[in-house]
Formats: sequence, C-alpha cells, structure tokens
Amino acid sequence: MGAAADEPLPLVRASRRDRGRHGLRGRDVLANKGRERGGPYRGGGARDQRGTAGDHAVPRRRAPRRGYQVLERGHALSRRRSSASTHGLRPVSATRVVDAAIDRIRRFIIDNDLGAGARLPSEREFAEVLGASRPTVSQALRTLSLMGLIEIRPGSGAFVARKPATMVTASVNLMLDLEPSSADQLAQLRYWLEAAGANEAARVWAGEDLAEVEKSLRDIRASEGSTSSWMVADTAFHIAIAKASRNRYLADLFEGVHTTVLKYVYEGWVERDEVPEWLAAPSWDEIVAVHTSIFTALAERDDAALSVHLSHHHRLLLDHIAYGQAGTEKA
Repeated sequence: MGAAADEPLPLVRASRRDRGRHGLRGRDVLANKGRERGGPYRGGGARDQRGTAGDHAVPRRRAPRRGYQVLERGHALSRRRSSASTHGLRPVSATRVVDAAIDRIRRFIIDNDLGAGARLPSEREFAEVLGASRPTVSQALRTLSLMGLIEIRPGSGAFVARKPATMVTASVNLMLDLEPSSADQLAQLRYWLEAAGANEAARVWAGEDLAEVEKSLRDIRASEGSTSSWMVADTAFHIAIAKASRNRYLADLFEGVHTTVLKYVYEGWVERDEVPEWLAAPSWDEIVAVHTSIFTALAERDDAALSVHLSHHHRLLLDHIAYGQAGTEKA
C-alpha cells in the first residue's frame, strides 16, 4: 500500500549551486516550525526583501526533515555584480514551473501507488507543499487530466484515473481536426492495430475476455436504431477484443484511435439526432452479421477467418467515412 494521498511532498531549500543550475532569481526559505519563536522567517535587510513571490521550487529526491514547511519564497539574490556566478541569471519561465509541478504531482501518484479513484490533495494543499501558486497547480492538474492520469470532478476535487488512452485520444483528435481529409488514413491505422491485437487475442484469450466480447455483441444487437447506443456498444466490443490481447499498450493505443474514428463518423448524426441508414434495416443485418462473425472466429481461435471478417468490417467503416465526407461536401 502507498502512502496517504495527503502526505506532504518532499521539498527542500534551493542551494547556491542549484540556483545557478536552474536559473533562479530567488530561493526557497524553509523554517522549522518548532524553532521559530518570532513567527515566519522575515529575511535580512531591505536588499533581501526585493524579490517577488514566484514558483521557484527546485525538486529533490531527498525528503526534508520532519516539521519543515515552505514559509516564504522569492527573496531576491543580491544585486551586487561582484560574484560571477550570479551574472546573467534569468527568471524561471512559467512553462518550466508548470512542467515541474506536473512532474512532482505525477511522481507523487506513482511513487505512492495511488490507485484509480484515490482522492488527491486540494489545489491549496498542493500549492502549499510545492511552494507554487494555485493557478500553477490548477494548470498542472488540468494537464494531468488531459493525460488521463487524473479526473477532475467539479465540486469534489481531483481523483486518480489512470486512463492513459485519454491522452492518445486527445492527440489523435487534434491531428484529425487539423486535417479532416486524413480520416481514411486514421481508419487504416485502426485496422492495423485491431488486426494485430485480435490475432494475439485469438491465441491468448481467457474465459472472462470472451465473456466481455460476447456481452458487448449482445449490446450491439440491441442498439438498432439508436446512434448513441450503437457507439457505446461498438466501442466496448472492439476495445474488449484489443484488451484480450493482454497488451495494454496496444489496447490503449487502439482505444484512442478507435474512439476518434467513431466520433468522426457519428458525431454529426448524434448532434442532428438522426440515424444513419446502415444502423437500420435492411443494412443493419450486415452490421450485426460482421460483428457476430468476428466474435465466432475469435472464440474458435481461427486466425484466417478472423482476418477475413476484420477486413470486411474495415471496408464497411471506410464506406461510412466516405458517406459522411460526401454529405459534408454537399452541405
């Protein structure tokens, strides 16, 4: 079991050497609460008070002594030019600060072995422990959400998600948005991934894997006439096959690509609350038949038949993409 989710993250004072290495203008000021009698550290003379608060935390592997906390930050380095080591220093860019916060929170989740559903500390707690501003922490959490590592629930906070396929989906979505005419190429990639995963799944599937695919097939049969229900059932069917390959990298990549292709084909239909002709009789029978054939070949571990039916499915998908593109051009 990992450490509690709200355990303070390691943070130590930036040494002179680290300030030079990371290009910092300020330093982290750490004070032991048990030793301070006059309140938080106030710094030295006026020269030390010129700095502005900022996100200049320098991550270290070594944890600080117990009872230490970040009290005050941003005290400016001396303006004297007598020391060559301070000449030419530049402020840390906002991008580098956010990247550092992303890395620290990511390592916190991984190092503490926090599972899906675990609640993370609040933005305020992260900001205090990391010595970063709340806007910086907020941006870091949003980025981690796009990566699929966490889920942000409005009003409830941030929770561990561990869904790396989310990042794949976001990246592929962006690529397709920039070049919509490349949808057939993305469908080709989807076919290659599914063919590789399905062939491996036919060799290694276990009973629970096949049961999941069969359940999704039943949902497909029940989704006639409903575009949104079809999308959910079809996605579950094909992802279940990819997961049966027991290769999580292939499964996550396939999920991201398949989700993007399906969204491209059906998003317009869902928005218009319409059903494409192939999801209704008589074309519907062919859709059900090809998915049933894929399941049967998988269950019988028949690589040759599986390849034939996956190829058939791919041709249907290309037809649906072409149909949607033709409709867009007419509009």
